Amino acid sequence: MSEFRRDPTSGAWVLVAPERARRPGAAEAGRAGACPFCPGNESLLPGILEEWPSAEPPGWALRVLPNRFPALTEEPGAPAEGALPGNALPGNTLPGNTLPGFGYHEVIVETPDHEGELAHAPHGRIESLLRCYRARMQGLLERPGVSRVVVFRNRGPRAGASLAHPHSQVVAGALPAAGPADDWARARQAASGRCPTCEMIERELADGRRVVEATPAFVALVPFAATVPCELWLLPRRHRACFARSEDGALGEFAGLLGRSLGRLAAALEDPPYNYALDSAPAGEAEAPHRHWRLRLVPELVRPGGFELATGIAIDPASPEADADRLRRAGNAG
Repeated sequence: MSEFRRDPTSGAWVLVAPERARRPGAAEAGRAGACPFCPGNESLLPGILEEWPSAEPPGWALRVLPNRFPALTEEPGAPAEGALPGNALPGNTLPGNTLPGFGYHEVIVETPDHEGELAHAPHGRIESLLRCYRARMQGLLERPGVSRVVVFRNRGPRAGASLAHPHSQVVAGALPAAGPADDWARARQAASGRCPTCEMIERELADGRRVVEATPAFVALVPFAATVPCELWLLPRRHRACFARSEDGALGEFAGLLGRSLGRLAAALEDPPYNYALDSAPAGEAEAPHRHWRLRLVPELVRPGGFELATGIAIDPASPEADADRLRRAGNAG
């Protein structure tokens, strides 16, 4: 069974998940014939939770599967709804610093096409994927014991993808709170009466140097304190705490921005490996004034070294302003 463990010296949480060690390696990820996500290989799947139909062969557009190697597990002894850290599992020697790794871990197979990279996908496919994210988040947030739902995508072995077939992942459970960053945002909101992300968006739109693209409802920008070159944040311009409450029209507009942003990265950085993650409000905080959902898109271009290990501070070897200009020009060239 998975287990969250808290470092008693720093308060930072780590998820110990031995099952993840059984995932296929990068060599297998490149062999389309062995890919369990490709049509015809259904016998390799652990099951199918949901399937979105298509009029085109093979008859489905995307699938939701249980992860064969889950980070969180649906096992007896899971915490009750609202359980807090401190329920130490038998055999652990640091009471108060463990939490059962209960939860759900799903895979969204985004397309039957093994080579159908999202950066080159049609608008409709991206919009359907976002609708699937919304539906899975809505359903999982209603389950007992689930406090947070995390949606993420790893593209390329260097970014942590163990299979090349386009897919996203959803993890839901009693995930520990974000910690200092969340506390900072809450304190800023309490002091000013306004969402700190809303204030940041207003400043960035007025400044313009780090804005890559703005649509009526959304903005794509390189953050002022980017952690890696060409890091992108995609955010709603109006205050919205919970992605699961997004309306259909907003998802259509956001799908266009996400597709263009992925295309810009592919053009500017020669199709890099990347991760993206949806940061959204946890259960019970869909209207929280200090929360503002975002999609963080992070190319895997640099590796941390000794300074980062010693200080916990990332080094970005590029200028966010220059990166934003580079991404704007990449979109114009396309």
